[in-house]
Amino acid sequence: MKNGSKKYFCVSTDKAANPVNMMGASERIMEMYLMRKSEQIIISTARFANVAFSDGSLLHGFNQRILKKQPIVAPNDIKLICVKPKKKPNSVEDLMAQKKWPCLFTASDTTGEKDFEEFYTDNEILDIDCFENLGIIKNEAGFDQLKLENFKNQIGLSKSRF
Repeated sequence: MKNGSKKYFCVSTDKAANPVNMMGASERIMEMYLMRKSEQIIISTARFANVAFSDGSLLHGFNQRILKKQPIVAPNDIKLICVKPKKKPNSVEDLMAQKKWPCLFTASDTTGEKDFEEFYTDNEILDIDCFENLGIIKNEAGFDQLKLENFKNQIGLSKSRF
């Protein structure tokens, strides 16, 4: 690296494994550039999903709705156990008194998102025995030099047009 670094660590998300949207694609491209650089210095990366209660996580959304006394929302195309109240509630307060909370069931909208967590691909080797709570993805520095150069050139052309 230009500043003399000998090691580099990068954090990515699960979206980088088999990306389905632009965010995942940009993270995957970053990983490929890092793989190329790993021929010169030591590079480690980590892929994480949303951290519980962080912005964008399901639990954060639940908390925000509960604070606003709104129903929580869940997709109607997954199986959930529902218990109907004995009497029809008149308000959120009625449900709270029964230690229950309203839930609005809607169609799933995962446009641009994966419907499942995927942290590694079939081309990567997963080691789940090294650490108790973490898995390690091992792979060769797999990248296509021509594709990376083409990408860099296309980005350069795009920038010059603005």
